[in-house]
Amino acid sequence: MRIQHLLTAGLALGTAWAVRGQFGHEHGAAWAGAIGALTLILISGREDWKKFALPIALAGGVGWGLGGMMSYGILVGYGKGTDWGNVYYGLTMLGVVGALYGFTGGAWMGLSLSRAKNPWPQVIVESTVGAILSYFFLVEQFGYLMTPPRSELWAACLGISLATAWYLYRNEHIAALKLGGFTALGAGLGFGLGNFFQVLGNIYEVPFNMWNVMEYTLGFCGGIGMYYGLITSEWPELSKEDRGRNLSWFFLCIFIPLVMWEQNATLEKISKKILSLREDFPSHFAYLIQYLPAVLILILGLNWRKMQNVRHFYFQFFGLYISLSLFITGAFFRTHRPEQYLYLVNLLLVYFLLKSRSATFQNKKISNAFWIKGILGILLLFALLAWIAIQLHENALSGAHNRF
Repeated sequence: MRIQHLLTAGLALGTAWAVRGQFGHEHGAAWAGAIGALTLILISGREDWKKFALPIALAGGVGWGLGGMMSYGILVGYGKGTDWGNVYYGLTMLGVVGALYGFTGGAWMGLSLSRAKNPWPQVIVESTVGAILSYFFLVEQFGYLMTPPRSELWAACLGISLATAWYLYRNEHIAALKLGGFTALGAGLGFGLGNFFQVLGNIYEVPFNMWNVMEYTLGFCGGIGMYYGLITSEWPELSKEDRGRNLSWFFLCIFIPLVMWEQNATLEKISKKILSLREDFPSHFAYLIQYLPAVLILILGLNWRKMQNVRHFYFQFFGLYISLSLFITGAFFRTHRPEQYLYLVNLLLVYFLLKSRSATFQNKKISNAFWIKGILGILLLFALLAWIAIQLHENALSGAHNRF
C-alpha cells in the first residue's frame, strides 16, 4: 500500500464530494461517485479496467448517487446541541447515512469489476423490492423515524444496501461485498467526524465554509475506504465483451451532467446566488449563466464519446465538475467563496500524485470479527467526540435541533 495512492483516493473523492455540496440530490452525488471510481481505475493501472472505464464509473457513480435521496440536514443540527444523547445520536445517524452512501457506491463498482454478465436487471429489481419493503415496514408499519419531520428515505437506501449485499453474497462476489464494506466504514466514519469538525468550526467561529469541511471529510474517508477495499481484494481479468460503453457514455457524460445543471441552475437560484452579488449585472445575464454551461457540457460530452485516453477524460470530467461549482457560486468573478479555489489546488495535487507507480494488489481475508470491531470502534469514537463537543460550548449553536 502506497501513501500516495491513499492520499490520491481521499483527495479526489473528498474534493468531488465537497463540490457536490453545490449540486444536491442523486445527480450531484452520482457525478462525485463516478470521479471516485475513475480515480481508482487510474490508481490501479489495470488496462482491462481502463477499457471499461465508463461502465465501471457509471456503476460506482449510480451506487453513490442512490444515497442522494436521503435527508440529513436535521441530523447535522443534532450534533450542534448541548446534551450528550442528542449529539451522539446526530453523529451516529450521520455515520449510518454515510455508510449507506458508501456501501452501494463501493459494492456497485465492485460488481462492475466482476465477470458477471449483465447482472444489472436483477440487481435493480431486487434493490427496488428491497427499498420498498424496507421503507414500508420500518417507517410505515413500525414508525422508526430517523429525521422527523424530514424525509425518511434512508430506510429505502437501507433496503437497497441489504438487497445488494444479499445478491453479492449468494452469487459469491466476495470482493465486491468487501469493497462495499470498506467504503461504508470510511464514509460512515467521515460523515460523523466531519460534523464534529463543523461543530468545532462553529464554536471557534472559523471564517470558512465548515459545512463544506464536513462534506469533504465524508469523501476523503470514503475514498480511502474504497481504495483499501479495492487493493486488498482479488479481481478477475475483464473480458473483451461489450459492456454497454455507448449507453454508459450517454448517462455518465450527457444525461447526469445536464440533469444536475438543469436542476441546480434555475433562474431563481442564479438570481439568489450570483446576480445578488453585484448590482450592475443586467437581468438577462442570468440566461447566459443558465445556458452557457449546458452548451459546454454538450460539447465536451460529445467529444468524450471517442476519447480513448482515460487519464485525459478523467481530468476534463473532474475539471468540468469543479468549473460548474465556480460558476454556480459566482466564484468565477468574486472571491467570496475561498473553498472553491481549494478545489483547484486539490485537483492539481491529484494530477501529480497520479503520476506515481500503479497500485500493488494483495488479497487479504477479513474476518467477521474485524467488521464488528470496526463498527464498535466508530461508535465509541462518536461517543467520545459527542462528549468533547458538549464540553466546548454551553449554549446551543445556530441551527441546533433536539431529537429527544
